[in-house]
Amino acid sequence: MTNTDISGLLGVGSVVGRNQYGSVSNCNNSDTVSGTLGYRETIGGEVGVNYGYVSNCINSGIVTGTYDIGDVIGYANHCHITYCTNSGTVSGKEDVGGVVGENSIDSYLFYSTNSGSVTSNTYVGGIAGYSFYGYISYCTSSGAINGNGGAVLAFNEYGEISNLYSTAGLLTAIQFR
Repeated sequence: MTNTDISGLLGVGSVVGRNQYGSVSNCNNSDTVSGTLGYRETIGGEVGVNYGYVSNCINSGIVTGTYDIGDVIGYANHCHITYCTNSGTVSGKEDVGGVVGENSIDSYLFYSTNSGSVTSNTYVGGIAGYSFYGYISYCTSSGAINGNGGAVLAFNEYGEISNLYSTAGLLTAIQFR
């Protein structure tokens, strides 16, 4: 899709709003995707809510919302995300990431990159804003991070992280184990 503005209340993405155990691959978003609810919208450039597989997706569009906002995926739970790339801009209030807003329980986020601008008041990260019992490895971020967070991950709560790289500063702002 190109030259399209996509907006909605919950689970909004340019390819699919909610991926329930399916597979999304080789997609490209250059559009504007936004949430209008104002609370826990789960907005992503490609996928709003992901419980499946997402791979080889590219975002160069603009993604905006309030909570759980990611340039590729808004909210991820029990899923696999690999080889996704963001060069677009994303902004929200909390749990905002260049690839995934919130990487939650048993979600695997591997081999993904961000070079876009990420802005949030709380929990902003170049790759993910917040990770709760998630796994993040082999990810790189070089984009500008604006707000309270980390260059790759803002808040890691009981998750596993390894092999992360950033040219933008502190890798992880808060980590609980």
